[in-house]
Amino acid sequence: MIQGNNCKRRTKHGRPRRFITPEALWQAASAYFEWCDINPLTKPELNRWYGKQDCISLIRPYTLRGFCQFNKIGVNYLKQLKASLAPHEQELYFTIIRIEKIIWVQQFEGACVGAFNPLIIARSLALNNKTQQVNLFF
Repeated sequence: MIQGNNCKRRTKHGRPRRFITPEALWQAASAYFEWCDINPLTKPELNRWYGKQDCISLIRPYTLRGFCQFNKIGVNYLKQLKASLAPHEQELYFTIIRIEKIIWVQQFEGACVGAFNPLIIARSLALNNKTQQVNLFF
């Protein structure tokens, strides 16, 4: 037996992927979207006419952080996975893009109809107006 560092003999490096196939990733995303739809946020509101407190159901926004937390993965996992995919794994890449687009569209449309706070969603989606400061004095 050779003494010393034998790391070159390994067949695998690092942890195995959590989502190997695009179908597994899409099933996880579908489960998260379904969970968000089934479990809306509730907001307590005082009924002015009867003087009692009611709970109003609000739409739960889809978020990339929420998706990662639901599937017990790190926030940067999808970004690193998307960046490190081999050319023959394009289906997995397109599945990640599809999930990101669904989240973006749901947040944008919810902000448009007033279901979500437009300022928070605009910041989240990077839609805020960026102003440039011009130095008028030379």
